[in-house]
Amino acid sequence: MAIFSYKTQNKSEPKGKPRVLFTCHPQDFELYFEKITEDILKTHDCAIYYTPDMSEIIEEKNIDTDLGQMNLFVVPVTSSLLTTPNRAIDSDIAYAKEMHIPILPFMMEPNLDEIYSQPEKFDNLQYLNHFANDPTEIPYEEKLRKHLDTVLISDEVAN
Repeated sequence: MAIFSYKTQNKSEPKGKPRVLFTCHPQDFELYFEKITEDILKTHDCAIYYTPDMSEIIEEKNIDTDLGQMNLFVVPVTSSLLTTPNRAIDSDIAYAKEMHIPILPFMMEPNLDEIYSQPEKFDNLQYLNHFANDPTEIPYEEKLRKHLDTVLISDEVAN
């Protein structure tokens, strides 16, 4: 059974906050969890849920309860995520796609577009690239804030 933890601004309670699921390849957790969650929490008061052990399996009987309540799934995209079996791509992202829950991929490595865009992976889903070098492009932080503004609403607003 998967055990979920959460991260919020100032370690506040998650009740009433929009719910975000952070999922990734197990070997990517230490590399990207803090950076991505800090970027999100800088601009949005939400609760970011995750399993400290990303190889933990979410049982089929619990998936709707554990994942179905999420407003957004965020995932760092790496070659490991795209090329080796893992819960994030095989189960979590597949569930979000099936249930039409928004997904926000963060491209963390270059030259993955061909694998990324395969229909069984992310197809034509747009991603954020923190490492973009185009000075004419809208800055990463602004893109992130605008995207989150469109998908994260509190329980109070939703009601």
